[in-house]
Amino acid sequence: MPRYFFHTKDGRMAVDHEGLVLGSEDEARIEAMQGASEMLIDNDMSLWLGNNWVMTVVDEEGTVLFNLNFSIDRPKRPELASLQ
Repeated sequence: MPRYFFHTKDGRMAVDHEGLVLGSEDEARIEAMQGASEMLIDNDMSLWLGNNWVMTVVDEEGTVLFNLNFSIDRPKRPELASLQ
């Protein structure tokens, strides 16, 4: 079975050197979504500080299969926007 690696970046890069052996790319997508959810809950302050959060999933050859991108965009408050 293939091994998939889940690298993350949130202002700093965290390279997954171990990866996970999974049955398919579909299983890697599910694992990525579950893992991203847990990581974002644990490290949400980085997003609120304006950093983007990215998980890049690669196969054993280093081919990028997909990216998960998360950011928080906060619109200006209407009362503040009218003062500018």
